Amino acid sequence: ARAELYVRRMDLHRRMGRLDAAVADCDAAIALAPDYVDAHNARGLLLQAQGRLTEALVCMDRVLSLLPQSARAHYNRGNVLMASGQYGAACDSFDRSIALDPNYARAHCARGNALHALNRLVDAEESYAKAVQLKPDFFDAWHNRGACLQDLGSYRQSLDCFDQAIRLAPESASGWLGRGNALQAMHNYPSAIAAYEKALALTPGVFTPLVSGGKARVLAVITGNKRLASMPDVPTLSEQGF
Repeated sequence: ARAELYVRRMDLHRRMGRLDAAVADCDAAIALAPDYVDAHNARGLLLQAQGRLTEALVCMDRVLSLLPQSARAHYNRGNVLMASGQYGAACDSFDRSIALDPNYARAHCARGNALHALNRLVDAEESYAKAVQLKPDFFDAWHNRGACLQDLGSYRQSLDCFDQAIRLAPESASGWLGRGNALQAMHNYPSAIAAYEKALALTPGVFTPLVSGGKARVLAVITGNKRLASMPDVPTLSEQGF
C-alpha cells in the first residue's frame, strides 16, 4: 500500500513538471515493491522524457521481464529505442507489440515512424494506413502518413492526409505546413501561400525560416524572380523532424 502511495504522489509531481521528484518517488516505490510494474513503467517514461534513454531502456526491459506478453510494454520499449535512434530495433519492438495486439493503432503508427526513418517508405505508408483504418481520428497517423506520401512523391494523396489531419486539429501549424508543401509540389501556388501564412500565424517564429522559404519559392514562380526561384527546395516534413 505504501508503494502505491509513492506512485500516486509521483503522478502529481509529473503533472506539475517535477520530473526529478517523480523519479525519486518511483525509486521509493520500487525499493518497497521490487516487482511493481507500474513503478518501473512510470520510471522508464519519466527518464525518457528527461532524455536519459539508456536508463529508460533498462526500466522498459524490466517491465517486459515481468509482463512479456504486454503489447503496451513492447510499444513503450520501441519508443525509447526510437528516441535513441535505434530504428531497426524499435521496429522489432513495434512488430512484437502488433503481434500481441493487431488492433493497436498506436503501435502501427509508431512502426510507420520507424520504417520512415529507415527510408522504407512504402512499408511505412502501409503502417500509417493501417493505423488510420483502426483509428480514423488519429491525428498523428494522418499527419505522418501525409509526410510519408510527400516523400514518395504522391502529392495528391499527401494533401488529402494533411487535410484530414487539419480537420482533426485545425490549430496544428505543422499540418498547415504539410498542406502548403503538398500544394506547392502540385503547383497550386495561391493555396500553398495561404497554407504557409496560416502556419506562420499559428506559431509566430517557430516555422518562420522553413515556411518563409517555401513561400518565397512560390512567389518566385508567380513573379518570375530568378534569384528567389534559385533557392533550395523546401525540405520535406520528415527532413525537418516533424
